[in-house]
Amino acid sequence: MGTTEHKSHNLVRYRCVFTVSLVVTLSTSMSVFGAQWTIQPAVTVQDTYSDNINLSNDNEESDQVLEIRPSVRVVGDGSRLKLNFDYALQSLHYLENTNSDETRHQMSGFLQSELLENHLFFDARSSISQQLKNESRGGSSDNISGSSNIDDVYTYELSPYWVQRIGSVAQAQLRYTFNSVEYDDSGDTSSSSDSTQDSISAVIASQPSQKRTFWSLNYDYSKTDYKTENDTELTSYSGTLGYRWSRKFSSYLTLGYESQDNDIESVRHDTDGTFWILGGDWQPSALTSISASFGERYYGDTYGFRASHRRKRSLFVLSYNESQQSTRDQVLLDEGVFICKQGTRDASDCRERNPGEQPGPDEEVRDLAQNPVSSLTDDYFINKVGRLDWIYTRGKSQITLGGYQQRRQYQSRDIDEDTKGVNFDWQWTLNRRTTANFGVDWSESHFDTDDSDNDTIGASIGLHRRLSRDLDGSIRFSSTRRSSNIDENEYTENRISVSVRKTF
Repeated sequence: MGTTEHKSHNLVRYRCVFTVSLVVTLSTSMSVFGAQWTIQPAVTVQDTYSDNINLSNDNEESDQVLEIRPSVRVVGDGSRLKLNFDYALQSLHYLENTNSDETRHQMSGFLQSELLENHLFFDARSSISQQLKNESRGGSSDNISGSSNIDDVYTYELSPYWVQRIGSVAQAQLRYTFNSVEYDDSGDTSSSSDSTQDSISAVIASQPSQKRTFWSLNYDYSKTDYKTENDTELTSYSGTLGYRWSRKFSSYLTLGYESQDNDIESVRHDTDGTFWILGGDWQPSALTSISASFGERYYGDTYGFRASHRRKRSLFVLSYNESQQSTRDQVLLDEGVFICKQGTRDASDCRERNPGEQPGPDEEVRDLAQNPVSSLTDDYFINKVGRLDWIYTRGKSQITLGGYQQRRQYQSRDIDEDTKGVNFDWQWTLNRRTTANFGVDWSESHFDTDDSDNDTIGASIGLHRRLSRDLDGSIRFSSTRRSSNIDENEYTENRISVSVRKTF
C-alpha cells in the first residue's frame, strides 16, 4: 500500500486541525458573522485502462485501475467571513499490480475573517496535494500512472493582521504570517525537506482618494527554517511614490534595500543591495488595462508586464513576471488568473482575478496556463515567467487557451531549468445534457541538472452527459507521448476512462 506511517501521522494531524477549525468557524460564524453555508458531498467512481501504467520506456505494463473518490465542498459566505473548503479521498485499486494500491488525500481550504470590525482580520489556508519529485522524469497529473515519481505535499498558513486608519491621510497594516510545508518523502527519495516560515510585513500607505499623488512605506521580513542546512532570512525596506496623470494613467517609482542571510550562499550574485523599480498603469477603458515596470535588483535588470482585455464573448490576460522563489513558495502560491462560476467555461461567467481575491459561493479559481512547479528541492531561484490565458465563447463552443514560458535560475548552483508549454481545450455543447470535449497539450523542457531535453505532447477526446439532476457520466480517451535524450525519461501511454459522479 502507498500509505506510510509518516503520511498517516500527517493525515491525523491535518484532520484534527481542520476538523477543530471548521467546527469553531461554523459555531462562531453562524451566531456572530451570519454567514450562509453550503455543504455538498459527492462521490466519483472511475475505471481506467492504461497500456503503460508505470510510464516505462522499456518495460511497458498494462493495468486497469478502479478509482473511488468521495469528496465534500463546504462554502461559507458572510459579511465578515468567507470560507471555501474542498476535500477528496482518492482510493486507487490496481487489478494487476495490487501492491500499487494506495489512498491519497487532496484538500484545499481558505478562510478570510474580520474579527474586530475594520481593524483585526485573520486569514488561513491549507492544502494537501501531489507534486512531481523530479520534473525531468515527468508523470501524470491524476496520480494513476507513474506514481513512483509523486510525493504528497502538506501545507498550511495562518495570518492575523491589524489595519489602522490614520485620519484621512493614510492607512497602516501590520501582518504576521506563519506557514509550514511538509513532504511525505522528505529526506528519503526526495531532495526537499520539511520547513516552516515566520514573516512580518508592515505598510503605511496613502488613502485612496482623488489626489494625484500617492505613496507607501513597506517593511518585510521572513525567516525560513529547513530541516536541512539551507535556512534563509530575507529583509526588505522600500518606499513608493506615484502620480496620477489622469483618470486613465499613473506612474510610480519604488526605491529600497534588500538583504539575505542564507546558509548556502549564492554562486551567482551578491544578494544584498539597493533596488529600484519604475512602473506605470494605463486603463484606456473599463474593459482594458495595461501595466508595465522595469528596474534593477541584485540579480540584474528586472521587468514586469500585464495586459488584460474583456469582451462580451472573451477574456484575455498576457503577463510576464520576475521574482525570487523556492519550491515551497510555488507550492504555497495561490495561483489562478480567473474566477469563474463553478463548472462553467463560458467567458461571461468568468472575471479576471485580483491579487489575493478568493472565489465566492458556486465559484472556482481557473488556471489555464498550468506552468509546472519546480522539482522538489530546498534551493532558491530567480523565476522568470511569461503567461497567456484566454477564454472564448461563441454559440455552443467554448475555447480555452493557456501558454507559458518559464526559466528558473538557481542561485546556490550554476544551473537553469527552462520549460514552456501550450494547453488548448474545446468544449462543444451537443444538447442540453451532453457536451463533447477535445484537448491538446504540449510542453518542452531543458534541465541542466541531468542535461536532459524533454518534449511531451498529449491529446484527449471525451463525452460528458448529465444523466439526472444529481448524476453525471463521462467517457474519455487520451494519448501521451514523451521523448527525451535520456532513455528513462521517455514513454508513451494510451488510456480510456469511464466515470460516474453522484452529488448529494
